[in-house]
Amino acid sequence: MKRHTLKNRWFTLLAAAWLMGPALCAAEQAPQLQLVNGDFLTGTLLESNTSDVLRWQSPALVDPLEFPAAAVAAAHFPEATEMAEVAGNFAVELVGGDLIICKLVTLTPEEVVIDSSSIGECRIAKNRIRRLVRWGEGAGIAYLGPHGLEGWTQQEGTWKEVAGHVLTEHRGTALLSECKIPPLACIEFEISWQHKPDFHLAIGVGENLVLESFHNLVDNFNNFAGIGGRRQATKPEPTSFPLLEFETYNSMLRILAERGKEADIALVADLNKGAGRIQFQVYVDAAKGTFAAYDMQGNLLTEIRVSPVSDPAVLEGISLTNRTGDVRLERLVVRNWNGLEPPQVQVNQEFVQKSDGSLVIADAIRFDAEDSEFLVDEKQDKPAETEIADEENNSLSTEEPEHTPLRVAVEDVVNVSFRSQENSAGGPLSLLLTSGERLTGSLDKLNKGKVTFDCLGFKVPVVVDLATVRSIVGSSRPPSKQVSDEPIGRLQSGGISCHGTVTGVTMAAETSSLSFRPQLSETSSPINPDLSGSIVFRDPPPEKPQPRDRRVQLRNRKNLAEQLVDIFTGKTTPPVAPSSPNRDEDQLLWLQDGDRIPCHLSRLDEQGIYFHASLVEKSFLPHKTIKAWEKRVGHPLPQIDAAKQARLLTLPRMQRGNPPLHLIESVQGDLLRARLLSMDDKEAIAEIRLDTKTLASSRIRRLIWLHPENLLSQDADVASDELTSETNNESTQSGAVQAVCRDGVRLTFHPHELAEADLLGTSKLLGKCRVDLRQVDQLLLGTAITDSAAELPFQSWQLTAATDPQFAQEEGAPSDAMNPGAQSPLIGQDAPDFHLKNLSGDEFRLSNKRGKIIVLDFWASWCGPCVQTMPLLETAINNMASAQVELIAVNMQEDALTVQAAIERMQISPQVLLDIDGAAAGKYAVTAIPQTVVIDADGKIASVLIGGGPAAPEQLLEVLEQVLNEEGQVIGEPAQ
Repeated sequence: MKRHTLKNRWFTLLAAAWLMGPALCAAEQAPQLQLVNGDFLTGTLLESNTSDVLRWQSPALVDPLEFPAAAVAAAHFPEATEMAEVAGNFAVELVGGDLIICKLVTLTPEEVVIDSSSIGECRIAKNRIRRLVRWGEGAGIAYLGPHGLEGWTQQEGTWKEVAGHVLTEHRGTALLSECKIPPLACIEFEISWQHKPDFHLAIGVGENLVLESFHNLVDNFNNFAGIGGRRQATKPEPTSFPLLEFETYNSMLRILAERGKEADIALVADLNKGAGRIQFQVYVDAAKGTFAAYDMQGNLLTEIRVSPVSDPAVLEGISLTNRTGDVRLERLVVRNWNGLEPPQVQVNQEFVQKSDGSLVIADAIRFDAEDSEFLVDEKQDKPAETEIADEENNSLSTEEPEHTPLRVAVEDVVNVSFRSQENSAGGPLSLLLTSGERLTGSLDKLNKGKVTFDCLGFKVPVVVDLATVRSIVGSSRPPSKQVSDEPIGRLQSGGISCHGTVTGVTMAAETSSLSFRPQLSETSSPINPDLSGSIVFRDPPPEKPQPRDRRVQLRNRKNLAEQLVDIFTGKTTPPVAPSSPNRDEDQLLWLQDGDRIPCHLSRLDEQGIYFHASLVEKSFLPHKTIKAWEKRVGHPLPQIDAAKQARLLTLPRMQRGNPPLHLIESVQGDLLRARLLSMDDKEAIAEIRLDTKTLASSRIRRLIWLHPENLLSQDADVASDELTSETNNESTQSGAVQAVCRDGVRLTFHPHELAEADLLGTSKLLGKCRVDLRQVDQLLLGTAITDSAAELPFQSWQLTAATDPQFAQEEGAPSDAMNPGAQSPLIGQDAPDFHLKNLSGDEFRLSNKRGKIIVLDFWASWCGPCVQTMPLLETAINNMASAQVELIAVNMQEDALTVQAAIERMQISPQVLLDIDGAAAGKYAVTAIPQTVVIDADGKIASVLIGGGPAAPEQLLEVLEQVLNEEGQVIGEPAQ
């Protein structure tokens, strides 16, 4: 039994660890309207003269929308955070849970007159009032509510408020309130459920909520719920416990208390397995360790006893956890208790409860405002059949009873309860005020910051200042499903998620814009032309989780023969490319702004690409607008490792004058950088390293445009702006939409007309366009188009410039000494291996030189200090007369002819390697040249020297002498 209790407690602990953040952010949010179907819109509540209609202005839309009260779940105003000051000596609890703090003016058998600082003086029919609860100083009320989620901490989005109550259907989620629990307390609860009672209620949770770290809480929650497979080892038991707990078990409500290894548990009540409700009160004596549960008529249900509480910290906080069912907290009262046994009362009796715990059963109750006393006609023992007749006579008579009424001073009263005969709902909306008060009724009008509200049982409508309204709460019932022939989409952006239909195209701010009507709205509005968002008609299917176990993956993998059998037997189908209504459109064209259209290429030349496509009007596009062309055979993107892709897309310095324009992929998957000069159905002519070659078009699977103009501009910002204006002009203009169709087609255009389900528009690049909304997955709006395009295939295939080496010293200052690079992190590390070709075309591998001392000199023919220093280094090394030392000249990113010419001019003959793509230089962190790296015979980097000049040979010789001495040789001594 204790083990079960501890597991339940982890729900409370876990939820509390999650919940400390979201409530703090509520005041930073904009006002939000929530609808009964789960939609929401941030915005502003506007004035309205129509009964039970909320006019809401969303920044996502141009015009305000009108929502009937039945469509409203809640409207929250986070800016109304300051608690309004209320004055009064009583809290009026009305039928349905409404609450008003007020001063009691008059009480008669027919009505109650109150004076409220929130709504002024009101006359309320008595049959709408459940009780009057003493309020203010000396009342002994620690908590009276709930008033929605105010004062409660929750995991964001898991609990909601309806008619002032708090409820949830989410499994394993909790609410936490920090209310104080008096040492002698009476706590009243009213809890209901719709399907299954499975909750845990903890009183005096104290510091239990911060005993364990968040990760331990998650582990314990997953262990209890069986999430993630096997159960883990039981965590250590907590060192302290809640003051008192209630939990459901097999449709029974139990009360329990634990103190270390001591525990007591008892049955409180049997609960309905279906929908149900329970009302009870528990009397707490923390000093004695006794807890007694009573029903609302004062009948003892059960009692438990444990050791007294020694830690006052546990006398704080109440948590409610929903485990697997649903739960609704309708009423919670925490008040002081005088320690006396509660009296018994019959159902639906009027009575006055006094501060000493006694009850005065009444036939009639009046109020003497002058003396601040209640006049109570005590109930006489009468036959049951005469009670109704007497009650009717008393209600019609204005004469005082013959007997003398009992006078009870206000300060001696805890609460006054009435026979509430009116149980109908007070209206479709409830106002939750910052003072904690709540009113239910019908919205009459909203004008000049004042809300006029018709409340059932009130003589006249009440007027409330809108600034004091924290929330307007409506129905919790989901709307009936509506059948519509029009495509239903979900408009979503930063502050809106709303289902509805596109009703047409209108002009807004001199720009065409789609008109949108939410499903639950009575009106439609043009969408803000500058909105960045989307209208989602069909969500993508969820990704299937991949098996974590490698053995499972291998077991599920099928060989080629098994896959072919599955295809031919109909178990699976081979991958196919998106379909097109035109069979001749067997290719796909990708544009820079993300558009993707089926087409057939007619020809390609230096101006652009010529094609025909049935979806668009134009048949030519310039190169600057195109990102890729491919045959529609369902092949994935080229699968290469990141390092190879980076080398493929790195532009060497020597090629910047004549960069490649395209990446050509063959049907075998080979990749080639080139400048494609022309192409048609038969052949393609490409320039590859200044050589012109002819390729068979049938052997080309895909073309990717590299757009080196983005890379070569001297002013990157200007180039970016020009590119945006030229290639992405359509998507960045106000009112543009991009249709993402089910078959993979993407079209960006400005809409002009909605003809039934066909959306017609014009693209600056493609001319007239037409899409069927029934075939559209989503419409992207505004900057969401460019954001989405950046995530599409091919967008990551961009040229990057190779790193430019920097001079370690200015050219023309040869007397400067080399920098010994003593701080280089490479020193003492294993020399990175590499393989490069030499001038003869033979491959050189550094690791084959193990056992020798290698001097790597990174240089370029255009580097003055390099050309000046390398002959000096070669002469110095030759004069050493040591076969153990070898000079390797690593040229950076130049072609063989250029390097050979430079070597001949310098009249030297070292081993020369060609680092065409700078890969070897990258391994040695070469950022300035000349750079000389000395590698000892064990393959360790002994020194890094940066720079050149006349002093360079002397510094190199010092390093080499030190390395040779460590290996037992001296300069001038040949290696053995």
